[in-house]
Amino acid sequence: MTAPLRALSSATALSRALWNLAGPLLAGLALVTAGWLYLRHGGANLPRIATTDMRMHVDFDTFWRSAVALRQHTPLYRTGATLPNLDPPVLAVLLLPLAWLDVLTAFHVFALLNAVLVVGSVIVVAVRLRVRQAWATMVVAALLLSAPLQSTVALGQVYGLLTAALTAAWVAEGRGRSGWAGVALGLAVAVKPSLAPLLLWPSGRGWWISSRLRGAQLPPRGVVVAADPTPGSATPKKARPCETTPGSPLARHRSTRHALAHRRWPTLGAALGTGAVATAVGIVAAGWGATVDWLRLLRAVRVSGFLDNDSLAALAVRFHLPPWLGCLVAAGLLGITVYRARRRPELALWSITAAALLLAPIAWNNYLVLLAPVVPVLLAAGRWRAALPLVALPVIGIEWALLVPPGDSVLSRLTQSLYSGMLLVYWAVLTFGRAPVEPAAATDDWSAELDDAWLAAPRERLPL
Repeated sequence: MTAPLRALSSATALSRALWNLAGPLLAGLALVTAGWLYLRHGGANLPRIATTDMRMHVDFDTFWRSAVALRQHTPLYRTGATLPNLDPPVLAVLLLPLAWLDVLTAFHVFALLNAVLVVGSVIVVAVRLRVRQAWATMVVAALLLSAPLQSTVALGQVYGLLTAALTAAWVAEGRGRSGWAGVALGLAVAVKPSLAPLLLWPSGRGWWISSRLRGAQLPPRGVVVAADPTPGSATPKKARPCETTPGSPLARHRSTRHALAHRRWPTLGAALGTGAVATAVGIVAAGWGATVDWLRLLRAVRVSGFLDNDSLAALAVRFHLPPWLGCLVAAGLLGITVYRARRRPELALWSITAAALLLAPIAWNNYLVLLAPVVPVLLAAGRWRAALPLVALPVIGIEWALLVPPGDSVLSRLTQSLYSGMLLVYWAVLTFGRAPVEPAAATDDWSAELDDAWLAAPRERLPL
């Protein structure tokens, strides 16, 4: 081996070793920081969950007042709540059953529902992918200790509903239920329109499938090939174009193309249809005037540079840059994400979710609960080094704000951007992580690989 090749090999080995160490080191640093913050300042989230003071559950108080206004046929967005309601009218329709309860009882019900939906989503994914019990227990324990989940429950935010909807879409797609996947996706987008980039998920999956089909070596038209050829078998014979042997590569190609190449359209159609119907239900129930009020509130929103806002627009504001510049960068990252998601179908939904949060003008750190179900996916693929920082980073609570230096120094802006860095770590791991299976090298039979990857029974197919 020549000297340049030896140097290149050594540099590659060193970079690989550093990359393998980065995840565990980052996770260890996060846990040490979280532990120190707790010992020094205690934890604020658990007392907030237990208190009966609705000022500590300010988000739910806002949603509950809108639901009560819907029941009483009064304006949804003029309820006297402490915070403006920036969610569409359909959310008030979904929370309408809670309007018949007093506000504190309704909060307790919704808080329990939130926790069950988030933790249950992680457990469903872990069970489906047969993650080892020790790993699954660790992930659930870390999730229960994480600041995003505790703060979501304490404030009464709707992220549990969104997490369950995205998990349902992912599971349904894995089972070949494209229509139901689209329904769940459409509901999530209708409740939280800032997740609209997720509509690119079925389109991106279609591009990946189409590129795989175009590059495949198909048998000539009109040729029948035995499904399991044995030595000494007869050579392929000419046949009528409509003649196929069940299980042959040609028949498998046609069934695979029918099941996969067009699967994106039922998903996308169901998502658009469900989103439109849910939005229409909200408009009809609340009235056009309430919808106009909601749109006016959205127009009045300004990007906040508060340290708990993870979006790139907020990051730009912290460094005294125009927010549109952060949105422009995030749009570019979204394009990169959709492109790279083609070869990571199991991670595609979650990576696009991370990119959508970077693009949104407001993406509170509590939105990280939406990405919690992806951790078992990484663990099932053996990528525990990549999963560790995603487990440990959310444990750092809002007490981090107490460490931000006063003033407007660069150090102060950087420390305020910790949570934006967390979301960027999620995005980078899900977008640039090693592709689990290289399409060309996975198997010699391309149709068998596609069948195994997408159409096999849930317990039989590889997680990634």
